[in-house]
Amino acid sequence: HVGAQPTADVFLALGGLLVLGKLALLQTLCVVGAIVVGCLGMASVGTVFQNSRARLVGAAVYAAVPLPYVAIAYGKLGALLCYAALPWMLRFFAMSSSEQSANNRSQLFARAILLAGFTTAFVPSFILLVALVGILWLVGDLVAGTHRRQVLWSGVFALSVTAGGTIVQVPWLN
Repeated sequence: HVGAQPTADVFLALGGLLVLGKLALLQTLCVVGAIVVGCLGMASVGTVFQNSRARLVGAAVYAAVPLPYVAIAYGKLGALLCYAALPWMLRFFAMSSSEQSANNRSQLFARAILLAGFTTAFVPSFILLVALVGILWLVGDLVAGTHRRQVLWSGVFALSVTAGGTIVQVPWLN
């Protein structure tokens, strides 16, 4: 049985402190916040396309996806967390393909690894989703004829985030 890691308990405890022990409020904030964060993340993915309509359409279509509402109905917080984190991970993948300074690139890697580690603490299978997105992103780059250097950075990014998100959870593996 694979479930949430002990790191998730620490995050929940810290969240409980922030809401002054009102755990029902924390749960409500997590449920509603996941939908909002997911839609904002999808809107940020739209910024890659240099079109303001892309942001609006991306957020609207992502909000219309029934996944979070079904997850709420069945009480699946893990699905909501994946719904919230995936658009941000897509944005990080899009940013990894662009030209950046070494400092910006290392900040991007750190943010993506932290997001993968945080989400994996609650949903261990999220790291597999990140690996799948990385593979599909590489295939997309190759099919689109992206410059080899950018494809290489995308591959390094995908491996780093997958490995980093896993390594963050290593102390809890049996």
